[in-house]
Amino acid sequence: MSTSKINPLHEFTVSTIKEVDQTNTRVEDGKTITETVKVSKTINLPFCMKIPSRMENEEADIVRAVWWTKFLERGVMSEPMLIKKYTNDGGTLPQEDRTLLNDLQAEFSAVQLELAEAEVLHKDSPDILRPLRLKFFDLREKITAIHRSQAHYFENTAEAKAREKHIEWLVLNMAYYKQYHADESLGEWEPFFPGKTMDEKLGVYDKMLEERNELWAKAKGMLELLATFYSSSNGSVTGDEIQNFLVEDAIENTPTGA
Repeated sequence: MSTSKINPLHEFTVSTIKEVDQTNTRVEDGKTITETVKVSKTINLPFCMKIPSRMENEEADIVRAVWWTKFLERGVMSEPMLIKKYTNDGGTLPQEDRTLLNDLQAEFSAVQLELAEAEVLHKDSPDILRPLRLKFFDLREKITAIHRSQAHYFENTAEAKAREKHIEWLVLNMAYYKQYHADESLGEWEPFFPGKTMDEKLGVYDKMLEERNELWAKAKGMLELLATFYSSSNGSVTGDEIQNFLVEDAIENTPTGA
């Protein structure tokens, strides 16, 4: 079922090659000759992650809660249980790293406040804003690196595994795109993973993996990124926050010297 009445969280395009009809006209011996041939054309298909409705958010939250319970029943430790375990054992970070993390977080908070004020007072002064933004990203990356060094301790908790199921639900249910028609027009927004149930959508997903679906291969990274950000924000996110997040993610993942 297709629908145009959706509220996109973020839109992007995926390029693909399509065989389309091209009409050529020429004149021979005073006669106009028209012929249609197949040509390859690069098409940019619109994709988006739809903002879930209130009922859809409730369903997604139920999915996360159900899986959290299932993982606990299977013996997977919860984050509080793991934190208590490591606290009793002295924590996951050496004292030196804990001190460094506290210092970095204090400096980061100060720079974040300074940057917020500068963006209001000096919004048209890139010479003032750029150094602050670079310092902001540098401090955040250092803090993230420390957290990342201990993140693997929590990758297999019930919460982390339930979060993965939540993200999976968002991708399979909130991914939309527009198909390209023979008349070279784009259709309305429709689900990228058709189906009325999760099992049906998972079946489509598995088939795409098996067939190495080109569109999914190209859209996968962005859709999973958007779903992860939406999940971590607990559904409270604006378009501007998404745009800033994508810009920051691109900056962080740009190779040095690029």
